[in-house]
Amino acid sequence: MKEEIIRISKINNIDKIGFCNIKNLKIPYEKYKLQETLNYKCSFQVGDLSDKSLINKKYNIYNTVIVILVSYNKVDFSDKSCVSLSSCAYGRDYHLELKDKMQDICEYLKDNGYIYKTYVDNNPLDERLLAYNAGLGFFGKNNLLINEDIGSYFFIGEILTDAVIESDKIQNNKCIGCNKCIKVCPTHALNDNGILNSKRCLSYLTQSKKLDENDYKYFDNCIYGCDKCISICPYNNIIKEVKNEIDIDEFLSMSSEEYKNKYSSNASYWRGKKVLDRNINIYLNNLKKKK
Repeated sequence: MKEEIIRISKINNIDKIGFCNIKNLKIPYEKYKLQETLNYKCSFQVGDLSDKSLINKKYNIYNTVIVILVSYNKVDFSDKSCVSLSSCAYGRDYHLELKDKMQDICEYLKDNGYIYKTYVDNNPLDERLLAYNAGLGFFGKNNLLINEDIGSYFFIGEILTDAVIESDKIQNNKCIGCNKCIKVCPTHALNDNGILNSKRCLSYLTQSKKLDENDYKYFDNCIYGCDKCISICPYNNIIKEVKNEIDIDEFLSMSSEEYKNKYSSNASYWRGKKVLDRNINIYLNNLKKKK
């Protein structure tokens, strides 16, 4: 069964696939507790410890997590005269893309009498932790998972199933400790204790509806997300760079209907045009102050 699922994954252009036993996950309980104690969790982080460790009753029917990684390109932000969306928002919405890529695996499980449930991003699971348990990488100081072959520029999708499949071995590799990600973080959301302050993460701030004006100075030409700590990681030097530029005048003058027509299949669409308009204007004001 495992070999067949791997074969199906390759046909669907899934870059990496791993398997882990739900009943035997390695969980960093102390890290979760410390994040709670320090009040570092942001509003996007839903669920509780029972969701992270999969001991919640709703997961009792499953035995295995199948985790997939799908690579994406790195957006070039070097031209500070234009704005762009984060690399994760380049092209078609990855939620839809990964669901499509997992469909054949799900059909295979169904045809063999197994139940399944798919997850991509907006859910209470700790997807990076599941990928780690499935042997797909190790953690960097930026809290991102690093795969030695494809770096950190990848999306993660999961299939929970009642099928019993042999687990893959957890990787013992470690971050090289260059600290480049910590140094480049504009809001100091990354620190030496290894716990991300999600409330200070610029990616979170750019997506927040309510902002403190004191945080405006941190905004750069990425108007949705922040790629600073991932782009500087040495493991990502090999990632192909692409342009994701937005015509500022065109974007700001778009009607709601025009915005929907152009961006509804983009990962940034859920946040709404008003927030992105605000971020563009913050960027433009910051640009004026520098002149």
